[in-house]
Amino acid sequence: GLYTDLERLGQIFQVEEKAEKVVADLKKREAAVAEQAPKGRPVPVFLYDSGTDQPFTAGNQVPPNDIIKTAGGKNIFDGLEERWTQVNWEAVTQAEPEVIMIFDYGDQPAEKKIEFLKKSPHTKELPAVKKNNFFILDYNEGISSPRNIDGLEKFGKYLRELTS
Repeated sequence: GLYTDLERLGQIFQVEEKAEKVVADLKKREAAVAEQAPKGRPVPVFLYDSGTDQPFTAGNQVPPNDIIKTAGGKNIFDGLEERWTQVNWEAVTQAEPEVIMIFDYGDQPAEKKIEFLKKSPHTKELPAVKKNNFFILDYNEGISSPRNIDGLEKFGKYLRELTS
């Protein structure tokens, strides 16, 4: 997705060499995170976008799923052939996520989402909540853009520190 888009933009604007350099740099940065990812069992991660009655989350067809996977985690909903989707709290509870990634895009501040998760009977006993393992992913780092790599690097560092 992202790399193909950048290469196509390079062709459209006749700056193929520059686009190739940008793509090569991004791929190098991505590979560095993958290389340093914690080994062993991937850390179960729940991406919380929004929703109180039913959570809105990421399936396996959006950049945050790739960020989680490359950094050494496992999106608890990576089996869903979806982009963004609603699930139920029972499925979140059963998966026992060790980290909750908060998708932060200004509609509702990340702090409010964390506050909700700490008080909700559905989530307050989750390992991630009890250990205060919240990672905030900025909207611009979670949608398909070159900033995905920034989000990947930050989350990779977070997971390495968490598991060391």
